[in-house]
Amino acid sequence: MALVATTLVLSAIVLTAYIYWGVKRGKISQIFSSGQSLGETRPYTKPEPKTPQSSPKKPTIDGKLESDRYSGGLPFSWDPFSGFQSIRPVTTNVKFKDVAGLHASKQEVMEFVSYLKDPKKYQALGAKLPKGALLLGPPGTGKTLLVKALANEADVPFFSMAGSEFVEVIGGLGASRIRQLFRTARAKSPAIIFIDELDSLGRRRTAVDSGGRRGSPGGSSGGGVSEMEQTLNQLLVEMDGMDTAEGTIVFAATNRADLLDKALLRAGRFDRHIFIDLPNLAERKELLAMYLAKYRLSPTILQGELIQHLATWTPGMSGADIARLCNEAALVAARRDNFLEGVLRDDFEVAFERILAGAAKRSNPLSLPERRVAAVQEAGRALVAWLLPRTGLLPVKVSIVPRTMAGLERSDGLGFTHLVPEERQLFNSEELKDRMAVMLGGRAAEQVIFNAVSDASQRYLHKANELAFKQVREWGMSRAVGNLSFENDPSGNEFTMKPYSQRTQLLIELEAQQLVTSAFTRCVELLKANKDKLQRLIDALLQKEVLNYDELVKLCQDQSSSNDVPGSTDATPLS
Repeated sequence: MALVATTLVLSAIVLTAYIYWGVKRGKISQIFSSGQSLGETRPYTKPEPKTPQSSPKKPTIDGKLESDRYSGGLPFSWDPFSGFQSIRPVTTNVKFKDVAGLHASKQEVMEFVSYLKDPKKYQALGAKLPKGALLLGPPGTGKTLLVKALANEADVPFFSMAGSEFVEVIGGLGASRIRQLFRTARAKSPAIIFIDELDSLGRRRTAVDSGGRRGSPGGSSGGGVSEMEQTLNQLLVEMDGMDTAEGTIVFAATNRADLLDKALLRAGRFDRHIFIDLPNLAERKELLAMYLAKYRLSPTILQGELIQHLATWTPGMSGADIARLCNEAALVAARRDNFLEGVLRDDFEVAFERILAGAAKRSNPLSLPERRVAAVQEAGRALVAWLLPRTGLLPVKVSIVPRTMAGLERSDGLGFTHLVPEERQLFNSEELKDRMAVMLGGRAAEQVIFNAVSDASQRYLHKANELAFKQVREWGMSRAVGNLSFENDPSGNEFTMKPYSQRTQLLIELEAQQLVTSAFTRCVELLKANKDKLQRLIDALLQKEVLNYDELVKLCQDQSSSNDVPGSTDATPLS
């Protein structure tokens, strides 16, 4: 204890000496003597030089934060004032013609362009545009690109910042940045403010109880408001004080709207919501036509057929994914000796597989037992998807070449089965059970062939469990639980109070377990009834490693119609 006390005393003495030295050298005491707070955003003016040899003071930027660091300063490498930077408009050359697809979303934002160019038309009618618009949608769908095009078409200053840029170490700096951003934009109005990744700034505020646990309604923080909440509060204040007659409009983008604080979404703030979804077939064709025009394609390629082929095989891909696919194909072509021939169709196939499941690990091949397990897994998954067409999942390619994306969403590292999903929004309970069967197809195939299962199907088993819980807990597809819907806490906070009892929780778990068990049993019976097809697929995969769509059709077809296949009856109404 004496040693610890001595160490603490010595540390305090050294720290005091360092601070004293920093104050004396850096003149930081002038900040406090002038009454300026650390969170204040007005520029710091250096004192007059005492000697002619001293460097002259630098002029400050009117209305903007001084980016220069204080001279001298603390003897540490970290400078708390290094985050102060000028807020300036961002130049953008993006136009609406550069944004392929998104026709409905472009139509909505064009209203803002019309207002910024001719506000008198709206003012004559007494109309007021929303103060803010929130762009929602998955990552890579073009939210930021659309706002840049809007600012360019409207020909107004464009201020763009990420939500994470407002979160600082020192309390008050984030709120100060918000004030400075809005002050600068108003000075240059009409202008557009864009806050990207709003969920990192506007995350839902959660009460904290006396024990320090989050999730208790009405709890008190006890320790004051956090820096993030101060910044969020300042954003709310600034938006309340806005007047659209000034011509300043706030746009924000997020792919996690479920995490946003409700105060941001109420009327008078971000009350215009523009959803930007993944591109449909027609929009994917537009994107592919735009991106492919930038690359040198082989003369042997018929561009129209290539666009149709790629657009059909890429449902669920965002615009950023499609751009990556085209660029990856060009990189594959550059590795060939005859690269001047241009990008071949095979290059797009290789690029697609690389994006889908990672690069092939040819230098680290699977052992013979592992190859057989991989063949059984992928053959079972592909065959179940073929035998259950109402899932809307069409197997077009199967491979047992090991891939680098082990454990990620689309690959388990042993191989992959490319299932092209049908573009639809709604599924009934029976169709969802079929989809669970496809997820469990690899595991069921192991049970049929080896009479045992391995850990290779863990990821698909987890996805089947998630789908089962959604059916019971969120979609009301269980008779035992009834027509009730309980959403999961999006923050994943284990201390959040659940709106149901422990008895209901146990019932949900039992019903989900029953769904998974039933789907697995049904899948095993389906594969046993088609064991000859399963074995043909396994043998072909062990021999060729990769099977394309035409080969799959030959191996999976037989003389009987699909209505004679177990589990392929017509879909039933929603239960």
